[in-house]
Amino acid sequence: MPQQLLHPRKLSMNDTDVAFNEFIDDKSKGLVLFHDHLLGRIGGLAIFFIGHQKELDSLQDDRAIKGWDLQIFPLTFIELPIEFLYRTDFTLGVYRGRGLRELYAEYAGSKYPKNVDNHVEGDSDSPSDSV
Repeated sequence: MPQQLLHPRKLSMNDTDVAFNEFIDDKSKGLVLFHDHLLGRIGGLAIFFIGHQKELDSLQDDRAIKGWDLQIFPLTFIELPIEFLYRTDFTLGVYRGRGLRELYAEYAGSKYPKNVDNHVEGDSDSPSDSV
């Protein structure tokens, strides 16, 4: 389920990033497959795999982010978590003639690669760290 969170302007960018990361860190909300922070707008986007009603209920419980604009949308083709990667690869192939392997090879050869095989817990992923 893609989820977009936009917060009230009362929080700083840093406080928003912390709150968003804490929200998606809640294991009761299902498996978070993807997240990023918005550029030019304070908020974030996360995609969760929801396998049980309890996880959906937890995701919809916005007490931790009271006042944010929480939008939840079910997806058509993703029935298992790994299908998020398949769907990404499918979309790249059909609409751009490229694939995840090709993009990963380009990324690994760039001057700013992060090792996706050895992600260290506690690595910062705030927008200011990415370039």
